Amino acid sequence: NAYGGGVYITGATGLLFSGCAFISNVAQDTVSASYESRGGGLYSAASVVTLSNCVVKANDAILGNSYGGGIYMTGGSMTLIDSILAHNNSRSAYVRWGGGLYVAGTCRMQNCLVIGNSVTGGSGCDGLYVASGALALENCTVAHNTGQGLNRAGGTVSVTNSILWGNGDD
Repeated sequence: NAYGGGVYITGATGLLFSGCAFISNVAQDTVSASYESRGGGLYSAASVVTLSNCVVKANDAILGNSYGGGIYMTGGSMTLIDSILAHNNSRSAYVRWGGGLYVAGTCRMQNCLVIGNSVTGGSGCDGLYVASGALALENCTVAHNTGQGLNRAGGTVSVTNSILWGNGDD
């Protein structure tokens, strides 16, 4: 399995990334449905992480089952403030979810832009995918993602003062 092309985090608390860029990273595994690629730019498991004024751009989770081209987070919590998720991709001939962000924990996004993310190789959610847990969007724009801008398979989603516009399947 390939986890965290740019950064791999597990079990951390109080971790802050400020003014950072996660650009053109790749989590790539073999071509098989029994392997996984998660978090092209950033992988976070059972951690408490904040990204403030960061750019997560042009990252890929490739081959096997791919999740979270930009960011994959499971367990714990993540807060994104004044940040951009742009042109990230989950690519696979098998399962692919969350071109921009895959959520299986608690995630809060405030004043963020989610734009131009995609999944390649079939259907899946291109922008934000909520598998379980909770996602809260406040003053965010989710626009021009190749297919779906936002998909909730499980958990809860709240959207406040945000724009979802021009996504391919919306």
